[in-house]
Amino acid sequence: MKRTIGLLCALLTLFTAVLPGCASKEGSAAQKPSGQPAAGSQEAAPAQKVKLTFLKGGTQPMDREYWSDYIGRYQQEHPEVTIEYSEATWSDFDTKVNVALAAGAPPDIVGERLGGIAVRGNAKQYVDLNPYIDGLPDKDDFMPSMMDLGNYEGAQIAFPVYPGPILFVYNKEHFKEAGLDPEQPPETWEEMLSAAERLTVKEGDIVKRAGFLLTPDNDWIVCPIMRQNGVDFADENGDPNWNVLEMVEALDFIKELSQYSITVTSQQESQTPPFMDGTASMSVLSPSSISQFISEHPEQKENIGVFYPKKARQSVWSGCEFLSITTDSKNHDAAWDFIGQSVTSDEMWTRYEKANFPVVRQSLKDKYIDADPVLNSAIYNSMSIGKGAEKTLWWLSGLKYILNASTEVVYNQKTSQEALDSNYQQFLEAIQ
Repeated sequence: MKRTIGLLCALLTLFTAVLPGCASKEGSAAQKPSGQPAAGSQEAAPAQKVKLTFLKGGTQPMDREYWSDYIGRYQQEHPEVTIEYSEATWSDFDTKVNVALAAGAPPDIVGERLGGIAVRGNAKQYVDLNPYIDGLPDKDDFMPSMMDLGNYEGAQIAFPVYPGPILFVYNKEHFKEAGLDPEQPPETWEEMLSAAERLTVKEGDIVKRAGFLLTPDNDWIVCPIMRQNGVDFADENGDPNWNVLEMVEALDFIKELSQYSITVTSQQESQTPPFMDGTASMSVLSPSSISQFISEHPEQKENIGVFYPKKARQSVWSGCEFLSITTDSKNHDAAWDFIGQSVTSDEMWTRYEKANFPVVRQSLKDKYIDADPVLNSAIYNSMSIGKGAEKTLWWLSGLKYILNASTEVVYNQKTSQEALDSNYQQFLEAIQ
């Protein structure tokens, strides 16, 4: 009997000693934000097999090479994770996302652009990443201006990975050939128009080398020119504000400049920009396209110049690409781990070295500029004077009509005033 009582007492003592430890561990896990592992666990749970789908907008080769490389390295470190990667041109991107969401087969991770933030945020289609970001020990290192671009009504629905300042570039060798000073690029519309005329190479009436490559449906070119003349597409309340005289003047200038261009589609331009094959003397290029050009033609690095044309003000296109997690995804934590590792300091620097993505960490700024003082300083300057999509629900619809007005003017279908009037009216009807 004494042995039985003693054994019961020992078991009771052991049981009460274990309970606090269990309660402590459960409390620690409950306090962790979503996606953060509980500390102090003695045995890791068996890794669950996870398949993530990643749909990225944009089809630039160097971007694809980087993401394919990162995915390969990530899967090697996380053998339990399989990542299915796909791309869509920006013209097809929204349709692909919408079809996937409607079919109940959403991509887990989306490579989004600035123009989609308001639309997706308003529809609650992307996860608020703030609970995950709050768990990062160095969350204050990310540039506030870049983070703000992916914020919609207080929810951080997109993490910036690729600031997209689009540089106005010129070929210094072509400038020399045309008798222009390669160290004195155009600063005004008048100077740009004059330089374009002198740089253009023709055979009869056919332009063989563009003085300035102007694709009338390319927002990277058209929108900055309009903003350079003082056009603000949205007012301070986010309402449309582009039915103005300055818009007509900008369309007139676009028409003048287009006579010194060659015919090329935006799709062709995105795949092999004419500036890179020498058939355009002035154009616009993204940092990754510049990096690709230099990697293929290292001897041409010093031949690339950057300029900042202006009328009322300087302006360049400066958008951003982001990583988001769809609300309907069943793998939020796994998707965040993929994103979180992609924005570490080391991986961000790898992304710069492999694809010339500008950095969004403040601690990397000096290192970034020191790596290429001329080009990277120009990129930072372009980020400061640039602007991309308006963060409004109507922007993507508005952009369609803005570019249509530009196209109609360039191809002599309408005068600038007629093109603006008709497209603005169609735009208002479309958003009612």
